[in-house]
Amino acid sequence: MRLPTYSASEKLNWLIGFTRIGLFSITYILTGSLDLFRGSLALAYIDPYNLEYLSFSIIQRLAKLQSIDFAVHFSTMDLTRNIDLELNPQRGRFDHTLPGWRTKVPSNELSKASLPSWFFNQWCGAIESLGFKISHQMPLISNGQGSSIYRLVFFSRHPLADRIWGDVAKERNLSLF
Repeated sequence: MRLPTYSASEKLNWLIGFTRIGLFSITYILTGSLDLFRGSLALAYIDPYNLEYLSFSIIQRLAKLQSIDFAVHFSTMDLTRNIDLELNPQRGRFDHTLPGWRTKVPSNELSKASLPSWFFNQWCGAIESLGFKISHQMPLISNGQGSSIYRLVFFSRHPLADRIWGDVAKERNLSLF
């Protein structure tokens, strides 16, 4: 059986239609009732431009669905470069990622170099408080110079999803990311 081929304009129309559906869906999810999605299996793939756009409240809202798993690009580059600047209460870029984080920083115990890992661990703890288990398989994606760009974090409530992710995120598959 041969698959149909589509012209560039047909592909573009399909993409525009899909994007509209996607935008409607996320808008509906964030503002409307989640009843439409109850009982469905879902995977939320969150790929924010930087940590400023990784909203914990969106994850909280989606976490109300019992059968949802998450794959999140967590920007380690943004975190490492800017966390010391974000300690300033006048700034707020990381406040949506981990609400109230500044008040929890044990500033007398942490060095500047250990702040990013502290923040990431606190974020993971906040995710776990929603009833999720964070996978031990968290590929760290680096640029050509060896600097980390992001960590691909997967979390779910069901062990089967974690087992599947464990197979996907193995070392031999990292070139796919």
